[in-house]
Amino acid sequence: MAVRISARKKRCLAATGWSNSTFYKKISEGKFPKGTKLDPDGRAVTWFEDQLEAFQKAATERQAAEDQAATALPRDRKPAPAEAAENQAAT
Repeated sequence: MAVRISARKKRCLAATGWSNSTFYKKISEGKFPKGTKLDPDGRAVTWFEDQLEAFQKAATERQAAEDQAATALPRDRKPAPAEAAENQAAT
């Protein structure tokens, strides 16, 4: 089993760009993984680099899908010449 690199909260905040309160809100909403106590009797909590990488990858893919969907939408489509003539005749 490979050793997983741990990241403390400061590293997670830097990786996400979130404030402290947003960080904990995302955890409580299930939108970011909960930390892991390496020592059950201790207070220190850590996240793992692979969790951060997976989160960032999912966010990047989600943003790319949203961007692609936005460019696929028709923009202020101009009517075809036949449609334009029908619209003018109806008025």
